[in-house]
Amino acid sequence: MLRHFYQRTIAGINISKIVMAGTVIGVSSCNTHDIPADPGMENEEVSISVTRWTENVELFVEFSPFVKGEESQFAAHFTDLTTYKPISDAVVTVSLQGENDVSKTVNKPSSAGIFTPVLTPGQTGIFQLSFDIEYGSIAEHIEAGQVTVFASLEEAVSNVPQGKEGDITFLKEQAWKTEFGVSQVARQVMHERIKVAGEVVNYPSKITTISSTAGGMLVFTREFLPGILVNKNDKIGVVVGKDVVAGVNAEENLEHVFLNAKASLALARANYERQKQLHEELVISTIEFEQHQLVYDLAQSEFRTVSNNYIESMGGIALIASTSGYVQDVDAQSGDYLEVGEPVLSIIPVNNKLLHLDVPLAYYSKKESITRLRWQKAEKWHDVEGSVVSYSPQVESGDAFYSIWFNIGLTDIVPGKYVHAEIIFSTKETTNITVPTQSILEDYGTYSVIVQITGESFEKREITLGRRNSEFTEVLAGLNAGEMVVVAGAYQVKMAGMSGEAPAHGHEH
Repeated sequence: MLRHFYQRTIAGINISKIVMAGTVIGVSSCNTHDIPADPGMENEEVSISVTRWTENVELFVEFSPFVKGEESQFAAHFTDLTTYKPISDAVVTVSLQGENDVSKTVNKPSSAGIFTPVLTPGQTGIFQLSFDIEYGSIAEHIEAGQVTVFASLEEAVSNVPQGKEGDITFLKEQAWKTEFGVSQVARQVMHERIKVAGEVVNYPSKITTISSTAGGMLVFTREFLPGILVNKNDKIGVVVGKDVVAGVNAEENLEHVFLNAKASLALARANYERQKQLHEELVISTIEFEQHQLVYDLAQSEFRTVSNNYIESMGGIALIASTSGYVQDVDAQSGDYLEVGEPVLSIIPVNNKLLHLDVPLAYYSKKESITRLRWQKAEKWHDVEGSVVSYSPQVESGDAFYSIWFNIGLTDIVPGKYVHAEIIFSTKETTNITVPTQSILEDYGTYSVIVQITGESFEKREITLGRRNSEFTEVLAGLNAGEMVVVAGAYQVKMAGMSGEAPAHGHEH
């Protein structure tokens, strides 16, 4: 009976995503150099391997054939499919269910992600092998298929089922230490889509302009510059009536103080901006620059105090922000004399972005069948939450493109930014075998994918492509639904196959 598992050391990962239920059963053998072989086995030991995928977990387990009254050790590798990292903080139970059930629970792995329970079946027969794993908030029951318990080791070895193995070995320890991920080949609807260029712009109709509601002199409550955040109901400033400013019902010396404070602020601001540039050019020292900055700050403070006193003593009409957003333009300054209706400043709402796309004219008839939008950000494609707001009502003769505007409402995208986008239509729906586009390898016009045969066995498979986009590609020949392909890490597996040498295979327990 095989009670020893060979040693191995490796390098390997991190990642990705998605798989459905599936099982692969195979047979593996290896030469052991440091452990005496059982007599009659020609220094070669046989083990059975099972690979099973669920929504959350990949199980790859190796174990020796079952013999009545003899210990069978398992090397159960558990991988978290959301991260493709080994699952170590878990409780694992292996069970043989039949006429007389046998089970064993282990609370920790022998090494990262590898659990090594031992079972000793008490009778021969056919049993159902299963694994239960609990980690975090997840509990999985994994059926690993039927197994036979034999009366002797010789009988067990001669009846080991022959399973398919790939021609590339890529161990779990390698995969766990590199960027890696697998996906199930599936049939799905492929929608027509095109790549276009676009620009993020502001939503013109939602820009709010605050205008003077009376004739008189404007006094801002604080400094306003483009990009400054304004909250709804904030007091922007006050317009003091012309008759009040002219001196009727007011003390002349108070107006004189106000105008002097305004002039001093303007002079201090101009001097500050000039000294700031000189400081950036290393013409003046930091200490000297900070002195000018202090004069400017004091002038601002004095002006706010004087202007508030001036307004409170004379009365006036307050200008209130009707919405929250960022200042786009400042059209007036404190001290300006305004007429009724003159603009003071404009505010862009926080979530107020449009994506303006230039779409080839050949797709004009399909404009109403747009279902989704994606764009490229940081070299990755992302779904955009939004909807079509408008498109060109008509096109002129000779036009090559027409315009579409999407309401995207994203706060982290700066207006004026150009982006690469992808428009998805609901037309030409077909259901074919597809794989993630990221999984496809190309060699001088020949396309292939890496297919996972068992947990550590892979093969490079040539495929015939159909339509493709940034997410998925149709496969017309070479794959079957339900097979597993490597999405992230395919190149590393390919290189492992080209090296011509299998890694040192085995597990240290």
